[in-house]
This record gives sequence, C-alpha cells and structure tokens, in this order.
Amino acid sequence: MTRFPRVSTSKKDRKTLDPVHSDLSGPFPVPSYGNSLYYITLIDDATRVAWARLMKQKCETTKIIKDVVAEMELQHHKTPAAFRTDNGGEYVTKDLKGFFTSKGIIHEFSPPYSPESNGVAESLNHTIGESLRAMLESASTYDKKLWAEAVLTSVYIKN
Repeated sequence: MTRFPRVSTSKKDRKTLDPVHSDLSGPFPVPSYGNSLYYITLIDDATRVAWARLMKQKCETTKIIKDVVAEMELQHHKTPAAFRTDNGGEYVTKDLKGFFTSKGIIHEFSPPYSPESNGVAESLNHTIGESLRAMLESASTYDKKLWAEAVLTSVYIKN
C-alpha cells in the first residue's frame, strides 16, 4: 500500500543538486551478467536527472557516491548541497560521513519506516521496477539475468 506524497516546494524554488535523493534496491534473486545484485539511484530534486549504478555488494555505496559526486562536479561545476537518504546501514558509515563533511554536503535522513519522506527516490525506484518488468516480460527470450541492463536502460530513457 502506498501513502500520499508530502507537499514539496514549488519548482521555481528548487536549485540544481539541492538536494540529491538516493536509494538502494536489491538484492535481486538472480545476479546480473556482471554479477551485480543491487543498484543505487541518485536523482537531482530540481531537474529530476537520475544516475543509476550497479553494485555487487552494499559496501560499494560510499565509493559509488564519491564517484557520482565527482561526475556531478565535472558536469555541473557544482557540488551537491545536500543528500537525502533513508537510514539504511549503507548510508550510515564513518567514511561517507567524513566525505560529506569534507565536501560541505549536508546529509539528511528520512524518518524510519516512512518511505514517503524520501519519495523522489522511492518513486524513481518504483518507475524503474515497472519498466524493468515490462522490458523483461516483452523480451522474446525471458532472461532474468538481464535485469541490470533493463535498469540502466530505464534510467537512460527517463532522462
């Protein structure tokens, strides 16, 4: 069952990369062809541009966030002002906290057991899940290992 989303600020009040929402999905029952079991999504609140990265283990979260932040800095010439995540263990690490502090990024956590508080990321994951199922069901050879390619394709099409 889903809940109603929170009321957000108007579009003209939003600034690029302030905040960036993130969520992790997985593990999938079947590893991808690259042996990935998880994927992480990051989405800009203002532009709704999304990034998705595949992961073999949850412990890769900090490295991937560092890499995507570096990519954001190169492409947008701007460091994200804030990151909004759930309270998952993959986001609550000393290494990630130190990285955010060194970059001046505010790390905002959504309240426990309230996915609607991180609704932007949850909505993206819901959209990816639906398109993933549609792509794999419509394929002539239904290969469950292609879930990772379907995730990346879904984000590419959305952007």
